[in-house]
Amino acid sequence: MRNGKYVIGITVIGGGVAQSVVNSCRLAHIPLYTIGFGTNAYAFGMYDCDEFQMTTSIYNDKYVPELIEKCLTSKVDLLIPGLDDELVIFSDHIDEFQNSGIKVLLPGKELISICRDKKKMYEHFSQFNDFVVKTFKPQELTNKKSLSELKFPLIAKPIGGRGSKGIVILHNEEALSTLDPNYIIQELAIPHKKDLNYEEYIKSISKKINPRISEVSIQVVADINGVLLGRMASYNKLSSGVPIEILPVDDPLFWDVIDQLMPHINDLGFRGPLNIQGRITED
Repeated sequence: MRNGKYVIGITVIGGGVAQSVVNSCRLAHIPLYTIGFGTNAYAFGMYDCDEFQMTTSIYNDKYVPELIEKCLTSKVDLLIPGLDDELVIFSDHIDEFQNSGIKVLLPGKELISICRDKKKMYEHFSQFNDFVVKTFKPQELTNKKSLSELKFPLIAKPIGGRGSKGIVILHNEEALSTLDPNYIIQELAIPHKKDLNYEEYIKSISKKINPRISEVSIQVVADINGVLLGRMASYNKLSSGVPIEILPVDDPLFWDVIDQLMPHINDLGFRGPLNIQGRITED
């Protein structure tokens, strides 16, 4: 602690996730002192934190030991990662953080591995229910039988992608041959026909545009032992992966699915916050 305040380290301070963390810290009504770690001295978050410290790139081999040293010097009570890619890096080095006495807001490594690989996510959770969209690798669709089971249009994306980056809408078999081998292919989660945005969604897809509308976003948060602390759901409209319209909702339909899902998430080492995205479709 510093002057009676908990010291919170927030990494990749120039990113949208990190800025949301800063905003949440400011709204928490808890005595917090925030330190932003990042590579961009002009990032907005640099000035929104109580303190800012420059780091090397998260992909540099020196990043973790340098960050640990800075956290020890600044007496950081809790380190919060600000970028998806960092989850994998931090989980690979979690022993180094723990041996240095640094607490990191991080779930279990197995849960991170599954969440950062959309193919793994489908294979794991589809064992328990059909609420995850069918997911394939391009090389799995090499014969007429497998292709005949597909219903176009489909969506393709990087296997570990985030924020709707690199999205491709596929309208026919020919489009499959142009895909990067590191992409995965998924069935579309099309809003149900009574959804107010259904027509707009179908029109956008026909133009090979991925509309971020009628999305259900469900947040759950657990303590260090995986005990659920809270949950909420909202209908979202997004632009470039950033929510621009959020309507809170409370529907038993969501919670029935989440109640089925949570035991399997807990088995993978669920701790901290988790965001689950989806849509209400016809089935």
